[in-house]
Amino acid sequence: MALTTESPAEPTTKALKALLTSRRLPVPTLAPASGVVAGWQLATGAPAEPVTASGTAHFIDRGGLVLTEVHVWLIFWGTAWIGASPTMPEVTDAVQKILDGPYMSGLSQYRGIQRGTFKGAISVTDSDPPDQFFKTDVTNLIHQQIGRSALPEPDEDPSSLYCVIMPPGVASAEPSVVGEHSYFIYFDLSDFSLPSDIDIARAHYAWVTNDGTLDTITTIFSHELVESATDPNGDGVQGVPGTCNQDGWCEIGDVCWRSEVRDGVRVQAYWSEADQACIVPGAPTAAAPSTPDGSATTGDAPATAPDAPVTTADASATTPDGSATTSEVTTTMPLGSATIPVGSTTNEVAVSRPRPERGARFAAGLLQTAWLGPIIAAVVIVAAYVALTPLPPSTAVLVVPAGGAIGLVAWLLLAAAYAPMTRALSASSTSYADLLERLTRLEARLASVPLPSRTSAYTEALRHRDFIAAELQTSGIRWVTAVGYIALWNRLHRAEEALIEVEPRTQVLADALYDEWRMQDSTVDHATELMANLELARQYLVTAQVADSPAPAIRSETEARAVVAKVRYAIDDFRDKRRAGLVRARNTLMTTMFITEFFALALLSLAVVTHAPASAIVAAIVFYLVGALVGLFNRLGQEVGAETMVEDFSLAGVRLLLTPTLSGLAAVGGVVLTGMLAMSGLVTLTQPSGGSAPPLNLPALADIFDLNKFRIGLPLAALFGSAPALLSRRLQQLTDQYKDDLKSTDPSSAAPAPKH
Repeated sequence: MALTTESPAEPTTKALKALLTSRRLPVPTLAPASGVVAGWQLATGAPAEPVTASGTAHFIDRGGLVLTEVHVWLIFWGTAWIGASPTMPEVTDAVQKILDGPYMSGLSQYRGIQRGTFKGAISVTDSDPPDQFFKTDVTNLIHQQIGRSALPEPDEDPSSLYCVIMPPGVASAEPSVVGEHSYFIYFDLSDFSLPSDIDIARAHYAWVTNDGTLDTITTIFSHELVESATDPNGDGVQGVPGTCNQDGWCEIGDVCWRSEVRDGVRVQAYWSEADQACIVPGAPTAAAPSTPDGSATTGDAPATAPDAPVTTADASATTPDGSATTSEVTTTMPLGSATIPVGSTTNEVAVSRPRPERGARFAAGLLQTAWLGPIIAAVVIVAAYVALTPLPPSTAVLVVPAGGAIGLVAWLLLAAAYAPMTRALSASSTSYADLLERLTRLEARLASVPLPSRTSAYTEALRHRDFIAAELQTSGIRWVTAVGYIALWNRLHRAEEALIEVEPRTQVLADALYDEWRMQDSTVDHATELMANLELARQYLVTAQVADSPAPAIRSETEARAVVAKVRYAIDDFRDKRRAGLVRARNTLMTTMFITEFFALALLSLAVVTHAPASAIVAAIVFYLVGALVGLFNRLGQEVGAETMVEDFSLAGVRLLLTPTLSGLAAVGGVVLTGMLAMSGLVTLTQPSGGSAPPLNLPALADIFDLNKFRIGLPLAALFGSAPALLSRRLQQLTDQYKDDLKSTDPSSAAPAPKH
């Protein structure tokens, strides 16, 4: 089979591609977990049937994504492929035989998965993989090739599987791992059409090592192929607890270790839940020569491979709403960065999407649009009641349930329309962008940690990074309420603090200088003491000598790093608590707004049910609108001088939405109270006790809500409409203090922050 290679683009195409590339957003967000193909799984003498923790294998469909027809792209990386054996055409031909043959037919029991399709292969010779490569190297390579249009975009072909075939002589940084499959989050912000399109997709990929034999390459590839089809995101077909000996995910290739030859190509067995056995569909055949010296491996003898043990480290992240956000990768190596591809081709394949995510989006949409329901119902009730007057009382009363029903239906429709905006990307784009920027810096810091220093602290940082990366791709209530962003900021800070223990000394020194500068003029508790300790730690990191100081001496680099981490935690905790305070205030106001609107709707409904005159309803609405307008003007005047440099998680917007509700109700209540006092003769209560007071006659509400009889009601509505501004002053002062505290520890243009 001929190998397709990248053709040079025309000048116009190159210019357009450069423009589009400038609009791509690099996002190092990988799957939070992975699965592995270990060398011992390929070893001679592996058992034919699975050895499980419980003695019985059992797999279930968890309802997540499956690729019903996987589209395979091969990427041969490195100049070492030139003249290598097996050759690129030999590997390509073997892969196509696997896809075209009977091997994948046994997957039809798993939601009707069909045979895969070979889409093409490319050879990348302008770079070579490191002798010990990381996942970062693989994802960066795939990103580069998609950016060159050598590979299709995953959002346009969601069933694409990008498989990197390594050249001989290179290995994973984890020597026991020989193959892996995973995904990274792909963003494409380059669509200029109207309406604009923001593509977000999971790019599924795999890599396979090469020991110089075709048998090993195809055995590893077949393992990754069936698991990528049945469980690309870690929420598809998986074993129940006890099926696998390893921790974390358990997939259909992880319990079967024998290999057989089909159509001259060696493939690995996989589990058939229908047969309750490991299967290799098709009739056995002889294998083609595959060793570097030309010797053949024939029959059904197991392929040999390095027999190094491996520990599978699969972990799933569970979101606050209970939906799984993890995916599956076949490696125990540290997770690397994901990138943002741009490319072409349109080849759509039906895939199954997890339902919990859609439910979480709709629930979040319901919560975020709940405040609109009472408003819509009130508008309908008032419009219908006024327009249909005069009507028999029994007929007019029906306006209330009709308006309520219309408001409910409108709420549900608005929630469905708003549901796509409940992702972390959309709910608060500023917070999302800030987290992505810090995540990029964290990725660079992780990559800078030397291999010998990758201890438990490094692993902790990785886990935090992986959780953040996965969470940022989810939807749900936690994003519209902003509590999800607070949780991720906490995770990000813990990861950065953990890295201080293991990153190079120069980086720790940069961290100390950065924090020392941030502490200046800040309102952090015990700032003076923290500054003194940080100065001692910084001096030790520079001179490696104990400084003369009344403070406790720092006598080792470990102690110095611990001090830097302690100060960083103090700053981070200070900022996290202020952010949490802003979010609490915002959510409290949202709850207040909904409850207030609900009771206002109840009062309106009561007036309609008791057959209040239509003119009185109109007058009440006029008073309400006057008060709301005055309140909005006051609110806008306060916002002109408000602090806008600090992210407040839409707190200012919620205050603005709540203002007309409170001001309008205050206006109506003030008019009623004043009208009662003025029209009831209550002034006689102040007469001397010797006089006889006339009887107290309270006016009818219809008289107060009469624009002709009680003309002073309009200026009174304007006066009382400004009252809520006085009540909200304390909240304004509190939130301003939170913002000032955050700003006091923000980077300043006077001294740029060190780059990580």
